[in-house]
Amino acid sequence: MYLSILLSCLFIIGVIVVACISYLQHEQNESTKKYYVEKAANIASRVDSIMTELESVAIQLQSSSVLQKMFVEASGEEYKDENYFYNIEARREACDIIWMFSAARPHIAGINIFNDSSYVGMRDNPTTEYIKELSQNEMWDISKDRTSRFLGFHTDKWDRMTDREVLSVVRPFEATNYKFINVGTIEVQVKYRTIEEICEDNLPDTMTVLIISADGEVIYPKSGVSEKQAESLLKFTESDTPKVMEPVQWLSENCIATTHPVGDTGWFVFVLDEESVLGQSRSDTIRLTVLFTLPIMMLILASMFVATRGMIRIIVRLSKEVEEIVPGQDEINFSHTGVREIEMLQDAFESLLREVNRTSNELLLAKQAELGLRINALQAQTDPHYLFNSLSAISAVGIEENSEKIPVMCHQLGELFRYTSSENTTTTLADELKHIALYIDFMKWRYEDKLHSRIDLSGPLETISITKVSLQPLVENCFTHGFKGAFAPYHLIIDCGCDEGGWHFFIRDNGCGFDKKTVEKISEEISVIDNVIKSRSGYEQLKTGDSAILNLYIRLKLQYTDALTFEIQRDKEYGGAFVSIVVRYD
Repeated sequence: MYLSILLSCLFIIGVIVVACISYLQHEQNESTKKYYVEKAANIASRVDSIMTELESVAIQLQSSSVLQKMFVEASGEEYKDENYFYNIEARREACDIIWMFSAARPHIAGINIFNDSSYVGMRDNPTTEYIKELSQNEMWDISKDRTSRFLGFHTDKWDRMTDREVLSVVRPFEATNYKFINVGTIEVQVKYRTIEEICEDNLPDTMTVLIISADGEVIYPKSGVSEKQAESLLKFTESDTPKVMEPVQWLSENCIATTHPVGDTGWFVFVLDEESVLGQSRSDTIRLTVLFTLPIMMLILASMFVATRGMIRIIVRLSKEVEEIVPGQDEINFSHTGVREIEMLQDAFESLLREVNRTSNELLLAKQAELGLRINALQAQTDPHYLFNSLSAISAVGIEENSEKIPVMCHQLGELFRYTSSENTTTTLADELKHIALYIDFMKWRYEDKLHSRIDLSGPLETISITKVSLQPLVENCFTHGFKGAFAPYHLIIDCGCDEGGWHFFIRDNGCGFDKKTVEKISEEISVIDNVIKSRSGYEQLKTGDSAILNLYIRLKLQYTDALTFEIQRDKEYGGAFVSIVVRYD
């Protein structure tokens, strides 16, 4: 036994150590994943912010009515072979608009607006031949999708003096004021150095950042990455879920890769880091955990050995005393151990033995009572079948006599009995309201056109559980008491709904309603019920007789306590009774 306990302690401690290591590794992995995800997301967010700003400027330029008018005129036959903006006044006015949109945005390196023969931008005014040659370049071809296109690394072809390296947003120039005709192309540029600064900001020595478009174009860096390498990384973007810390072979090194999309640009940011960095951190975690838990484990083992040695002796002696107990013995004299927990166990065993002896005869009586209940339950199951068979026989006679009402009434009545006689004691608000609607339809056979009813439902009523046939008695009261002393036509309105905060049930009619004396009597009985439930004593006072309202109130009060608000009064609109049930949760 000593050995078993010690081995158990060793096993438990080992499990705890393994669990601690697993937990720490998991936390470290989650922290590392979070770091790489945030790094990739931060770079993607900053790049997307730049490109979105460029696209916003392009959209604002397109919305300029002055530029639209100029390029509509520049698209005319008279400027087919001539740059419209050789006109100094027109060029100055267009440049003022361009500088107005770009002056407050330091990221913008250049803006070019052109068609087949005309061009206006932030710098030189090229010749018509150069405009025609450059406007037919494939990089400006956006005729297929007619939306913005994001261009990766390239030199600014409109600035022939500096060979400036840029990224661009290209957008078709559609004249929205002139039936959306395409009058040219808008290009907004940002310096490539801006993207390099974002990707190189606070970058560890072991980490590599790449930006690759969905079609395999390498946006960053501008050299050193082959098409095959780009395609291998793009495989991580084919899944709907983002890839975090996926193993990848990169430049003869085992690396982990994390990817994040760059907004709507169709680009992806890849953050790569050496796998050895993770391995080193995991080894450090295991080593520190073992060194920390080893002395604790030895201390626990020594403490358990001392504690169990004396406890086992007491347990062995207690076991022998229990074995000596004979059936029917009421009193047991256990040895004094001096251990409070063992003595509590001895007292509990003595109480249990006395209780077993006391209830041995009661158990036989309980078995006999159970047999009687089973017989009664069998009888209760037999009666509804007899009733359903009788209704089926009446329905068959109605069909033979060519009566349309009798089969329908028998079917409705059968459904009502089937609902009330089923074994389930609980249902949902949705099913309870369906049963009430069926009951009202059945009563219309008696009242015909004199009865007008409406049921308003709202919210997920199928999620609210209530006792079966708890709300229907309120409807029955309308027919048995409310309409008894009233004149036709009779109106019955039900409103039931629920939300996250609770549910409600309102019923009103135009019957004779509650008189003042009845309301006061019901209020007094409700107060008695509240006091009994609150004090949890005096349940013999809960005598409701055949009062459906009080029976319903007791059920709801026991279930919802202070969350229930129950009111009865005379309805101001229809003049009859109004019963309000509101349950609001904390």
